[in-house]
Amino acid sequence: MNIETTVFLVAIVLFPIALVYYWRRKSALSVSLRVASLGSLFFYAAILITVFAIDHRLNIELEAFDLDGDGFFSGEELTPDQALAMKRVVNDAGRNFAFITGFIYALIYGVIVFPIIFVVSFLQNKLLHLTLKKRANE
Repeated sequence: MNIETTVFLVAIVLFPIALVYYWRRKSALSVSLRVASLGSLFFYAAILITVFAIDHRLNIELEAFDLDGDGFFSGEELTPDQALAMKRVVNDAGRNFAFITGFIYALIYGVIVFPIIFVVSFLQNKLLHLTLKKRANE
């Protein structure tokens, strides 16, 4: 697993937890809608940033083969390693359509996160309410 994937996975797990903690005293529906929508937006942005980082890294690897720095490959610059680097840069439809597939995955993420956060927020609010009521009665 590379660094981009690790950072991406950690971020999409920690972001909703941080939002729930921040809005812990709001209604469960309000919190879950906010967390699901902001989480989906963050998820979409994380996908696009990750794709940009991978694309940038692949372009840097390819540019390392351009010895004279003219932007073209000729003569001794054309090697099997250069051809492989060029193939990785050019032949990746996943990076090219990331803005579309990222949107779809962000919607799926929101649909999955919403009920989970709703239940957690509802239970958290009920527990907080019961605790405050118990303290008031003492």
